Amino acid sequence: MVVHLITMNGFDDKSTDSSNLRKMEPEVQRLLQELQVHQVELETQNEELRRAQVRLEASNSRYFDFYNLAPVGYLTIAENGLIQEVNLTFSTWLGIDRSHLVNRPMTRFIVEDDLDIYYLFRKKLHETGTAQICELRMQKKDGTTFWTRMECIAVIGSDDRNEMPVYRAVVSNIAERKLWEEKLQQTNLRLKTAINQANELAEQAKKADAAKSEFLANMSHEIRTPLNGIIGMNGLLMETSLTPEQLEYAEIAHISGEILLSLISDILDFSKIEACKLKLETLDFDLSSALEETVDMLAVSARQKGLELVCNVDGDVPLLLRGDLGRLRQILINLGGNAVKFTSRGKIVIHVSLERDTERTATLRFSVIDTGIGIPANHRKILFTPFTQLDGSITRKFGGTGLGLAISKQLVELMGGNICVDSAEGKGSTFWFTAVFEKQPPMPGSADEASAEVEGPKGPNAVTNVRFSEGSAKRPAFDFETIKSTGGRFRVLLAEDNPTNQKVAQAILRKMGCQADVVANGQEAVNALQTIPYDLVLMDCQMPEMDGFEATRNIRDDRSRVLNPNIPIIALTAYTMQGDREKCLQAGMDDFIAKPVQPRELAEKISRWLEKTSAVRM
Repeated sequence: MVVHLITMNGFDDKSTDSSNLRKMEPEVQRLLQELQVHQVELETQNEELRRAQVRLEASNSRYFDFYNLAPVGYLTIAENGLIQEVNLTFSTWLGIDRSHLVNRPMTRFIVEDDLDIYYLFRKKLHETGTAQICELRMQKKDGTTFWTRMECIAVIGSDDRNEMPVYRAVVSNIAERKLWEEKLQQTNLRLKTAINQANELAEQAKKADAAKSEFLANMSHEIRTPLNGIIGMNGLLMETSLTPEQLEYAEIAHISGEILLSLISDILDFSKIEACKLKLETLDFDLSSALEETVDMLAVSARQKGLELVCNVDGDVPLLLRGDLGRLRQILINLGGNAVKFTSRGKIVIHVSLERDTERTATLRFSVIDTGIGIPANHRKILFTPFTQLDGSITRKFGGTGLGLAISKQLVELMGGNICVDSAEGKGSTFWFTAVFEKQPPMPGSADEASAEVEGPKGPNAVTNVRFSEGSAKRPAFDFETIKSTGGRFRVLLAEDNPTNQKVAQAILRKMGCQADVVANGQEAVNALQTIPYDLVLMDCQMPEMDGFEATRNIRDDRSRVLNPNIPIIALTAYTMQGDREKCLQAGMDDFIAKPVQPRELAEKISRWLEKTSAVRM
């Protein structure tokens, strides 16, 4: 605002003065108006300043509330390490009033063992100028400690004398996190210990399982080796000239040996099933021949009880199949044997039908029907439980381990089927099961287009007869008589260290008309094959000096000096555990016979391989 001063000096005339005043009045009015406007503006600005001051104070209040009540601690630390400023949260953690923290060294509140961490933290912060993070323990007023996480940055100060940096720190209380981490570490430690213990137990179990398998294999070998002598020698004895009384005793001994062998096989099979080590083979077989052999095995006991034994196969059942014939036969023998055991009069019928047919597989249903004692309804649910029979009198009267049906159930399930029983007490039972087999590729005129019937006539002197329809598969004609008719043309090398088993095998080979030489170990077998042109080798697997596996590998070796490295080799072994057959085949053997050796099985295998040898010669 401009103020004009008007002096009256030099004007004596009043009229002149009045005239001048009138001239100045508009200017004065204008100036007064401007003054009023500026006054209003000043008042407005003052009001805005007042309001701004109120807002600033409110903002500062909120800031200090946030600052002091934040869930983290805020600190300002000078270059010399003294605390310049601290919020309420941090002072509360320490249990110390803020006034007692300011201008105190930060190191005073850090656990002594963690000071090195803090010094290194400060050093990196000073050298790099970038934010740094560390975890360390703070000590409270009461002496207790707690874990913190400190994140800090360097800020240039506003000191008038020099520009010294200060450090702004954000501190988090991580005591709970550290507690959980410690618990987690303890849990991990316990878990690691538990895992180590579990691994040790697993290793011990693995070793125990291996020891069990080795024990079972050795027991199988140790039991079957003398049993081979008992059954084999007894079988040879029965073929000599005996009085009726002597023959009766020999037959009883033979049956007892077969029962003992069956019991041993059941126990070993159950052990393999328990250990999940029982696996099925997949081989080509003729169902008609398999059923004929099964009926042959059951016929003796059925004949002794005067039972009729019948086997019917529906015409649409494919006969050329792929699967585990041995296990199928085992199931049928078990069910058929039970039927004969628990039937005193009437007949046993084995019936085979087609359940489901696809391009590659066939699901067959096998039924074993008897007219025996039947099974009470309340007892049927325990039939397939291991070591279980209906009551103690069954065991006392009929014998057995109670494993047969349990093993059959497991085998049927491995074959992709199921097993069941229908029975009427006092009228008989029907045990039936299904099994899935692969089908062999069809050939014109093959046995899969035929049906077979295996039937035994009635009466106490019943003899099993086998009838096949036109076009069905026939058993190989190359049998005992064929071999014997050659006049000893075939020469067989027997590698066997057990004297009893040597005699049994030699006797069987003599009856077949084969010329047999005996050696006691694998090395002797290799040496003999280097000088004599044998047609076939019967190789025991476990022998001193050199076992059958090593001997076979030496024979098959391209550098071998034997006369015929491709000579057929049939394994003779008392080892019957899972994998033994594969081990023999991997070593280079062509076939496998488990002890005790059955003359018919040995004859059939020798016939098959000598037939191939004869065909090659021709």
